[in-house]
Amino acid sequence: MGNAESNPEDLANTSEGLSGLSEARKVLSDDGKKKNHVKNQKDSFAPTQEDEHDDDEDEPIPDLSSEENKEKLKKLIATVPEDVTNRDLAKFICEATLRFRKGHFLSAKERVKNYFEWRKKYLGGYEVQNLNENPEVLAVLKSGLIRLAPVVDEKNRAALIVQLKRHTPTKTSALTVLRTWHYVVMRALRKASVQHSGIVMVGDLGGAGFSNLDLRIPKTILGAISKNVPLRVHRICVIRPFMILRVLLPIFKPFMSQKIRSRLVVLPDPSSKEQGLAQHLDVGKLPEDICGTKKEFNHLATVESWEKEDSKSSAASGSSKKEKEGETDNNDDGNNHAGGGDSKRK
Repeated sequence: MGNAESNPEDLANTSEGLSGLSEARKVLSDDGKKKNHVKNQKDSFAPTQEDEHDDDEDEPIPDLSSEENKEKLKKLIATVPEDVTNRDLAKFICEATLRFRKGHFLSAKERVKNYFEWRKKYLGGYEVQNLNENPEVLAVLKSGLIRLAPVVDEKNRAALIVQLKRHTPTKTSALTVLRTWHYVVMRALRKASVQHSGIVMVGDLGGAGFSNLDLRIPKTILGAISKNVPLRVHRICVIRPFMILRVLLPIFKPFMSQKIRSRLVVLPDPSSKEQGLAQHLDVGKLPEDICGTKKEFNHLATVESWEKEDSKSSAASGSSKKEKEGETDNNDDGNNHAGGGDSKRK
């Protein structure tokens, strides 16, 4: 699954986050270790079935109701490990991966295998993530560190918004942030359009300092995106960067495929009409604190709705519980069936 992965036990340690200018300078100044580190990462992005497959985002969403794709889906589900007893989850991940890989079976099979190995390693198993049973994840969501905007462009992609200033590495572990990121990704992936066309990641560095920086988090997330989670990253927009970006880019480039690097844009002034977020996203769908214009964007109301959904799921029995993380909603009308910032809820 690539050399970029970290040990879950290490990620659970809150004392190992990179917090402080002196530590950051040490990372950058240690040229010997840095060169050796980059050398050790050369095999992380070796060619795979996925790299050989055409990644044209203009292709239509695969019709999984066709006889050909029904057969592919059936065969793909059969490859899921037997210890994944939640077969609704197995079907959901296989559907998402087939759309992600544009119906290409061999690359989808590779990704499905990697995902369930990754999930067992970092989530500890295949149980549905439930906010009522994960108070640490719920706390991160309520902090606003990671938010979801469900529809941000004409392809109905979603946006994951991360505000670094809301993270304190000494209080919240990298593992908790990773699990929170996964929870939000699973919410976004309920939409067929997101499974196919992907997401935009918006990293807001405004107001952040080295005390907010934990180098393990982006490194581990990049590893997950690269080979494990069935998630297409259409664009990474870094807004309001400051000197912290000088630390981040040299360290994380070894963990980024050429494809991901080509999709990275740095936007010093996200409000600029010529060189801001409006060039990449519909700012009318984004919150005002990142220079969007959606006044009714209400992240806390969304988290509350997710919490209520999970509470109902806990009270239900059998397959009803599994469906909450194992069902694709094909309605892409923008009325967000996965949460994501609207104060009005059905």
